[in-house]
Amino acid sequence: MTFEGQYLTYAEYQALGGSAIGEMPFNLLEFEARRQIDIRTFNRINVDDVTQEIKLCDYNLINSLKGFLETNNTIVNGGNI
Repeated sequence: MTFEGQYLTYAEYQALGGSAIGEMPFNLLEFEARRQIDIRTFNRINVDDVTQEIKLCDYNLINSLKGFLETNNTIVNGGNI
């Protein structure tokens, strides 16, 4: 499976300090984060014109989504991840 049009690549994520996540989970989280950004910007971002601010927003959303999923998983599994 390929992921195209990413606002933030896995290498960029790692360079910003992102860790403890593999490339495939990152791709899935980045897809959802990008979708959330697109909803709020009415799809006005051109992938060729992604600014540093957009990349940082994507980075923060990825980490927030990751934290939410980890918390949700802990609750669902009664603390057993």
